[in-house]
Amino acid sequence: MGKKIDKEMEEGGIQYDLKQIHSNKFNILFHLYGGFRRVFKSKIFKLSIFISVLLIGLCSFITILSGPFLFYPLLNLVIDLGISIFPSILGLTFAGYAIIISAGDKDMVSSMVNNKVKDGKLKGSTYQKIISVFAWVILVQSFTLCCLVSLKILIICLTGFYFFYHAFFSELINLVFLFFGCLLVFYSLFLIPQVVLNVYQYGQMINFFIYNRAKEKSKDKNM
Repeated sequence: MGKKIDKEMEEGGIQYDLKQIHSNKFNILFHLYGGFRRVFKSKIFKLSIFISVLLIGLCSFITILSGPFLFYPLLNLVIDLGISIFPSILGLTFAGYAIIISAGDKDMVSSMVNNKVKDGKLKGSTYQKIISVFAWVILVQSFTLCCLVSLKILIICLTGFYFFYHAFFSELINLVFLFFGCLLVFYSLFLIPQVVLNVYQYGQMINFFIYNRAKEKSKDKNM
């Protein structure tokens, strides 16, 4: 497959960097995943923003009616819940990643290494795109966990210190942290179905490949 691609590119006089698309750099992973266009246009990201805004709007409405601010207690709740559940979720994602890497024989994997040349550029293969989904989800969930832990440490360290004496500024900061905390948590959680569908898609590919190989063998025997 690699020789075929090299031949096509040499005949077309196309300049490319084969090493670049197989590097472990974040920008290559992000490109294989789909980039900002896939992230911002995805229903998962839009739903995460909607729920975060809805939650904050509900808290603001309750605050107007009842009086006491709810942003700080809710921020603590989101942080504590995230820290408690994300290590297990990360373990589950890593398990799925290991299945993708280890499952399937060489012939099946080779059939998914279908890099094509388009507009003078070497595009990612099906196999690279499947792996990039798991890598992206793991990075997002790890980043979310690190942010939540950092926020928790910051809250503990700043307990008793008041940089803003006016309650409005304090709650405004809590509101900003709450929004981004909810956005990261919900986005990371909503990525789990994408991982499940990715594993399912990979299983379907294995089934399709094994079925075709068995069909070809039966034809050879009949001949």
